[in-house]
Amino acid sequence: MYEPSSAIKGKQAVFEAHPENAAVKALSDLATDAKFDRNELTITVARESIIAACETLKQASYNFLEDVTAVDWYPSEPRFQIVYHILSCL
Repeated sequence: MYEPSSAIKGKQAVFEAHPENAAVKALSDLATDAKFDRNELTITVARESIIAACETLKQASYNFLEDVTAVDWYPSEPRFQIVYHILSCL
């Protein structure tokens, strides 16, 4: 059974809990936030850094863009959040 308390939230906490993860290593300087929940790593990057983040992940052997989706947080600003699911298929 899933327990919400098992989630790790916050960049520092996630990065300390998963220091050997390739995405954590690659995005340590670009990440603004992070979460590890239900065995899934989520790293937040500022929109100004998305190209650099993708290039960095590519160099770290992440080679498959599985999905791109968006969330509309209306009436909040910024309104839209873009989500990229990127995998390493090695």
